[in-house]
Formats: sequence, structure tokens, C-alpha cells
Amino acid sequence: MKKQKILIVEDEVIIALHLKNLIQRLGKYECASVSSGERAVELSKTFEPDLIFMDINLDGQINGIEAARQIRTKNDIPVVFVSAFTDEDTIEEAKRTNPAGYLTKPIYAHEVEKTLTAVLHKEKHFSASYEVQNVSTKEYGGILETLIMALPRFILHPEE
Repeated sequence: MKKQKILIVEDEVIIALHLKNLIQRLGKYECASVSSGERAVELSKTFEPDLIFMDINLDGQINGIEAARQIRTKNDIPVVFVSAFTDEDTIEEAKRTNPAGYLTKPIYAHEVEKTLTAVLHKEKHFSASYEVQNVSTKEYGGILETLIMALPRFILHPEE
């Protein structure tokens, strides 16, 4: 079975590694990551992802919302925003790109898995939720999971 491709657009290395580890633990996905909006637009043409997890504040000249807008005008690739920005203006601007969802940082394993399943397998009852939720860090890790999962892998495998 062909693995589905996921593009991670995140300028914070630890968060990008954490998200990549979460996704790869599920075993069904091939991941690539970049840290700028410009690079995301370029790579979306050649990597041809099935889904993009997009941070809003990125390295480079364009932010994640603009990168998503440019990608979605050329390809119908679902974009899920992953951001610490929860203010109403940012969320409203992000909504105008017609995203598949909006996850808030810190990232939780169960939310990533639920989002992947819902977006890629088109669950009937899934709808993008823009409501900001407070979740306990005891639930599936949070910041501690980020440090535990990302740092050892980064130290042991710096080429990844």
C-alpha cells in the first residue's frame, strides 16, 4: 500500500520533529518538512503532499496563511494550521483559506491522529473546528512528550 504524503511546515525544529515523530509512529505516512512559506509553496509542487500541517509564523517573507493561500490556488491540498496564535483576527484570516482544520500548540498525539484520519479518510462527521480548547498536559504528552520524543531522535539521528 502506498504511503500518504504529509508536508510539515514549521520553523521550530523541535516542534517539526515532534510532529514528524507523531505521524511516523502511525506507520502509514511519508513526511517531509520545511521551515518557510516560500519553500512550502515550492515543495508542494514536487512532493505532492496529501495533507499539509502548516504553522502560521514561519521563516521567510510569507507567513503560513499566505503560503496556504498560494498552494490552494494551484492545488486542492488540504491544509491544517498548527499554531499558538488563537486570537480571533488570526483565526478569521486563516478561515479565508478554507483550511481542513486548526490545531493549537502544544500538539497532542490524539489530535494529530484524529485529524489525519478525518481529513485523509474523509470521515462523514468531521468538520473543521476553530474553537480553541484547553487540554491538560497529562493527556497524551504535550510539552513533555515534545522533549522526550524529539530531542533523543534529533541527537541520535541529526541527518533526519
